[in-house]
Amino acid sequence: MGVAVFGGGGSSAGGNGGGGGGGFAYGIVDVIPGQLLPTITIGATAGTSSFGALLTATGGVTATTTSGGAGGTGTASSTLR
Repeated sequence: MGVAVFGGGGSSAGGNGGGGGGGFAYGIVDVIPGQLLPTITIGATAGTSSFGALLTATGGVTATTTSGGAGGTGTASSTLR
């Protein structure tokens, strides 16, 4: 089963800089009928999203009044395809 997670994007700072984009992670999870799957967490603005401990995508950084925010990152467990 293909699973993708996206981190929440950061917010802007009143037109002076854009928020950073949320991170992204993707993996193929082997499943069998009846198997319980990991908890799915949905991140809000600048928040982290995850699929258990297997996939994590951090949120983008909210901009400051002088510069845009940095983008988020994504990580996947080495046990995934």
